[in-house]
Amino acid sequence: IYVELGFSPDNLATLTISGSDTAYGKEADAIRLDRELAERLNGVPGVESAALTSNLPVSFNGNTDWLRFEGKPYHGEHNESLERDISPGYFKTLGAKLRSGRGFTPDDDAKHPKVAIINKTLARKYFPGEDPVGKRVGNLDLKPDSMKTIVGVVDDFREGPLDEEIWPAIYYPIYQSPDNYLEAAVRTKGSAEAMLPELTAAVRSIDHAQVAIDEIGRAHV
Repeated sequence: IYVELGFSPDNLATLTISGSDTAYGKEADAIRLDRELAERLNGVPGVESAALTSNLPVSFNGNTDWLRFEGKPYHGEHNESLERDISPGYFKTLGAKLRSGRGFTPDDDAKHPKVAIINKTLARKYFPGEDPVGKRVGNLDLKPDSMKTIVGVVDDFREGPLDEEIWPAIYYPIYQSPDNYLEAAVRTKGSAEAMLPELTAAVRSIDHAQVAIDEIGRAHV
């Protein structure tokens, strides 16, 4: 049975990386680690594109947010959506297509307004017949510090298992919600498997004592 992924697994390496809480537990330090990882991985010869995420695709339908949409009727519904934190270039690295609006940039950080990108399923469910770009989304209380402006819509791709339906998904800039435990997706120009030693070395060159690689491999779908 053929299942549409919505992205290309060819020549795609994946890494699971953790920075110690001692060195990278604070938000500013986690942002520094995230930026350094993205820079080092993109700088490896033979890498076409590299980006970070809180959860790699085709993993599980979990890590969700309950959302409320500014200006829309609300009666206490739990509008549940997958929540993922990603770095700039993530959709390009996967080969997922941005349908409208823009992707994230390095400037989407704590110094700038909070933004989000949604998938086509979320757009179709909560903004039928509308352009969601420019609309705002927040938590169930619409608290000011939860509000984010939708800046883009990305085509659906499978975040969860192949035998489950595609869920609504919302993506936040990793530099606005940093973490010291994250995943990396790396698109290589040649064999992803052959690049694994170089990718491992790039990560370990950052801070060998405080940054660990928990898993490394290539995408198997």
